[in-house]
Amino acid sequence: MPGKRITQRQESLYMSTRKSGKSQETAAAKAAISERSGRRIEKGERLSISGERHWRTREDPLEAIWEKEIGALARERSATNGLNTLGISGR
Repeated sequence: MPGKRITQRQESLYMSTRKSGKSQETAAAKAAISERSGRRIEKGERLSISGERHWRTREDPLEAIWEKEIGALARERSATNGLNTLGISGR
């Protein structure tokens, strides 16, 4: 399919406009999509936009030392913010 992908916001705007009683043509124009795309949204033919991954794409390089060193340091200095805990100046 050529062109830009339809965003969740466009889909939501299209559907809310349709629910308010407007025509497909009007709702599509308001959402800046084609009428055909609007029909696909209504039929549920549109591919969903994938969200964040729920799996790791690579190994975490800090996993081995995180809990032992950085986690302990963070608990030890829990009264300070994260930047101060790691010794980084906020300015």
